Amino acid sequence: MLATTKEIVTTIEVKDKAYGSSWKSHGGFSAFFNLDRKYSRVENMAQEEDWDIFTAMVANPVDGPDALKDLVAYALLILSETYSPPGWDDDGEPGREYVDQDREG
Repeated sequence: MLATTKEIVTTIEVKDKAYGSSWKSHGGFSAFFNLDRKYSRVENMAQEEDWDIFTAMVANPVDGPDALKDLVAYALLILSETYSPPGWDDDGEPGREYVDQDREG
């Protein structure tokens, strides 16, 4: 799982350099519809296989994983826009509270 996650995050970083924040060019509206578009691709593949997502991924060995990775990427982008884990700042770096906890324990 870690390798897949790193691949997705790396892809996000590469695409961000190329396209900037175009995924949210119209705010939450465009962010939602980018996510929805990727979900629809996965949904269509699963529906073709009687909703068996594993069979759908095997039946679509390139498009299936690509669609799921894109779906996860958009979900991560939206989540990172609206949420920071406790103890971390908005730039994804340990915040003061996280660093202080590290020193205490």
